Amino acid sequence: MRLIDADALFGKKIMIRVDAEGEKYVALEDVREIIRQAPTIYTARWPAAVRNEILREAIRRYGHGHQLMKAVEELCELIRALARSDDHENIAEEMADVRIMLDQMELIFNNREKVWQYELKKLKRLDERVHAADVVE
Repeated sequence: MRLIDADALFGKKIMIRVDAEGEKYVALEDVREIIRQAPTIYTARWPAAVRNEILREAIRRYGHGHQLMKAVEELCELIRALARSDDHENIAEEMADVRIMLDQMELIFNNREKVWQYELKKLKRLDERVHAADVVE
């Protein structure tokens, strides 16, 4: 095990542990203690390694199938929030849930690079479409 300074996780040291199969993880109780001590931390500010360990622990604990169904549930909740579109706080909360689940899907399907490739391709296409209106013939 080694200590990491999780973006100084607000001055807290956290242990990266290794399981019997050699997989690295962060003990849930360590993460909970950090959250208890700093309840206003934005997860987006957490170091990627710590965030990924939390996501991996959820997948290990609940299983692939459960997390796939949870992703569907969270996507449905976001759709409902967007359809109402008047509660911006609820929309933000559901977007956070969906982002967390999408990151877990990348871990489950081991396709982060492929997703990034598609995202880049689609962003380029969007940029071309947005700027196509700028072209005067």
